[in-house]
Amino acid sequence: MRFLLQSCGFLLLTVMVASCERHRSGGCPHDATMRTYEQWRESASFPYTAPQIRKERIVKNIEKIRVGSTKEEVVAALGEPDYELEMYPKEPGRPCLGYEFMYYLTKPEDLANDIRDRRVEAFFSPAGKATNIFSNISEKDAPTTKQNQ
Repeated sequence: MRFLLQSCGFLLLTVMVASCERHRSGGCPHDATMRTYEQWRESASFPYTAPQIRKERIVKNIEKIRVGSTKEEVVAALGEPDYELEMYPKEPGRPCLGYEFMYYLTKPEDLANDIRDRRVEAFFSPAGKATNIFSNISEKDAPTTKQNQ
């Protein structure tokens, strides 16, 4: 069963990437200073856990970002995202929908899991303003250090 789920996940990812490749001419240029999902995936090992200093920064500063924040303000508060995704329309020839920044604190496996993946997702308009921010982290996700005890 696990093999079937992994195979289906891989197939879905392959179709999504191929679809995105077809739409790359839709006006969603990737910021060359940020990693793509593929680059992040190649550098990550699973189960993934962000370095302690990164976790602390994200948990401490999540309250500083809001809808309307710019990409630059989000990066200033949380640091560089793990990766940036371009959001392409389903129909060819339509304009770019925007961008997504992904910040993982933990990711147990290389499958999407809305419950187990501890993360912050920031969605941006094509102009670079945050339109939605999703987080399933809290203060309890902050690493415990001797200073915090």
